[in-house]
Formats: sequence, C-alpha cells, structure tokens
Amino acid sequence: MSTSTKDFLKEIEQCYKDDLDYHDHIIGKLEWLGNIVFDFVTYDANMDRKWAQKMIEVLSCIIEGKTFDYQDKSQDNYENYLTMVNMDFLSGLLDWGTSIRGAWIEIYGNKKFDFVNGRIDVDQSELKDFINSIILFSKS
Repeated sequence: MSTSTKDFLKEIEQCYKDDLDYHDHIIGKLEWLGNIVFDFVTYDANMDRKWAQKMIEVLSCIIEGKTFDYQDKSQDNYENYLTMVNMDFLSGLLDWGTSIRGAWIEIYGNKKFDFVNGRIDVDQSELKDFINSIILFSKS
C-alpha cells in the first residue's frame, strides 16, 4: 500500500467518524459510501449498501485493468458495469478512448470530494490511490 493510499484511507476514516456524529443513527461503511461518497439517492439503507458494493466491484475492476473480464463473466456484471460507470460519482473520473467497456481512471487537474463533514482534495497523480483507499475502506 502506497503512502498516499494510507493517507487517503486515514482521511476517509476520519470523514466517516465525523459523519457518524452528524447522523441520528449509526450507519455502516457501505451505507455511508453509497449515501455520502457515491451520492446515491435511495432513502433505503439496504439499497445504499447493495449499490455501494456494486460500485466497489466496478472500481476494483477498473483499477485492476480487468473491465472486459468483469463484464464478460455475466450479463449481471455487464449491466452493473454500465450502470455504475454512468453514476455521478464517476463523472469526470473516467476516460475510455473508443469504448466505455475499457474505461480507466483519469482526471485532468484536481478533484474535490465533499462529504457531510469533510473534503478531500485529490490531484491527478493521486486518483488511483484515492480510489484504492475507498476500496480498502469498504473492506475494513
């Protein structure tokens, strides 16, 4: 794990802890990721968790460069991939050349990720570390 990934992981964990104080109930990490980080609007904790897990799967396959392998495994994976790459969270974070099926993480310049009680600034060279930290956070 790179130093940047560790640093981002600490920042994400701190944002999560700070946001727990804001909510009137304890929310789990996947629910928080779905609702706050990925910005899904469901008003349904179960769907927030389900969609967050689906986004984590897609982020993982993109980071690992295995988008075609992931999509070719099943029709569900194919549909999940196309759905998630079209969600707001990934808007402006992907490039895909001639086919969205082979997308990769790419930003030009800096990106600010705003949470309820925090902001994380990510520059172009750190985006993969930031995405890796989200994946690690979801599994910790």
